[in-house]
This record gives sequence, C-alpha cells and structure tokens, in this order.
Amino acid sequence: MVKHQFVIGILVMMTALHGCGGGARPYGAMHKAAESELTASAQARDHRLKMELRTTLISEKGLAGLTLTPDVFMERGYVTGRVETPGRCPAYRT
Repeated sequence: MVKHQFVIGILVMMTALHGCGGGARPYGAMHKAAESELTASAQARDHRLKMELRTTLISEKGLAGLTLTPDVFMERGYVTGRVETPGRCPAYRT
C-alpha cells in the first residue's frame, strides 16, 4: 500500500514538474515585444529583415570565420562583430 502511494506521488510530481520546465518558451521575447512601442507588423518586418541579413552574411565567402551579429530596428540593419587579428579586417589594412 505504501509503495503504491509512493509511486503515485512520484508520477504526480513528475507530471506537475513537466509543466514547469517543459521546454524552451520565449517568455523573454514575448515580454520584449509587449513592451515595444513598435506595432506587431513592424516587429515582424524587422524580424524578417534580420533573418535575411543573417542569411546574406552566412553566404558571403569573405566573411567566413568572423563573429558578426546582425540586428534590425525600424527597418534599418546593423551589424556588429569582433575581429581577432588585424589581417581579417579589410578596413584595417594599410
């Protein structure tokens, strides 16, 4: 009887905990979107443009090996990154 109650208790706990940590949920992104002054359609356009910018950066052969982060805000693209050695940055060459 006690063993049966223990097993039922474990199953109930596992079911309850599964709801608490049941995978990645974008609560941070949802909160950020709700706090934004941009409309949902403007945020969707920015997200689409960010994905297109990321795809373009990945497909460029000359940029391989660089750590670049694209971002889009109000339909304007920004790329930030880091260059480990001066020889990798075309603007740094003399």
